[in-house]
Amino acid sequence: MIYEKRRKTWSFRNVEVVLDELPFGLFMEIEGSIQGITEAEMLLDAEDFKVELETYPRLTMKQGIQNGQIIEAKFVD
Repeated sequence: MIYEKRRKTWSFRNVEVVLDELPFGLFMEIEGSIQGITEAEMLLDAEDFKVELETYPRLTMKQGIQNGQIIEAKFVD
C-alpha cells in the first residue's frame, strides 16, 4: 500500500492543529487538553465536522486504486 499526504502543522494557544491533505480528502487533528481542543474547535468553527475513525491505511484500502498488487492513493500533479 502506498499513500501520499501533505501536512501543515500549527501551534495554537495550548494545542497543536494538524491539517493533512490526502488524495481522497482533508483531515484535521487537534491535540491537547480537552478544554484546549474544545476552545480550538469553537474558534475554528469545527464543532460540527464529521469525525473520521478510520486510519489512513484503511481509508487507502477503501478509496485507493489497485495497481498490480499495490493499492495506491497518490496526488495527480
